[in-house]
Amino acid sequence: MADRKVYIADGHHRYETMLALRDELRPLARSQRSSIEYGSMFLTRMDDPGLVILPTHRVVHGLEGFELSPFLERLRSRFEVEELPASRAEGLRAPPRNTPGSYLLASRGRYFSVSLRPGEDASVPGPAPLRRLDVPILHAFILERSSASTAPPRSGRRTSAT
Repeated sequence: MADRKVYIADGHHRYETMLALRDELRPLARSQRSSIEYGSMFLTRMDDPGLVILPTHRVVHGLEGFELSPFLERLRSRFEVEELPASRAEGLRAPPRNTPGSYLLASRGRYFSVSLRPGEDASVPGPAPLRRLDVPILHAFILERSSASTAPPRSGRRTSAT
């Protein structure tokens, strides 16, 4: 595996914590092969049909000078954007289209279905299986390239099994 790349779909904070703990405990090790040097991981192929990556929900706030209309116009270059009536959107727990690159956007009482146009995933950095995941699409095309200002957004993260 030394010559292979490993992508951490979820758990990078646990991995970083494991490395920090290893570094802290290293002076106590009695040999170079101490258990301090090892950690448990589960690795699988990214194209494994049994691999399921649950949705990640992002709450982005604090964008200085954010204006919804120009933001939506920038999204339309790569996404189909449809405004949803509030009565339809309030009960949604997921985007109306349950396909990679589909999101539910809410801003100031307005709701939008945002779905990546076919073929646009080819522009997401990384290997093909990674380009089909929501988080790389979200970061490449919405959070990093479509920001309403030059200031980085503050975001909170929630994961959900629904």
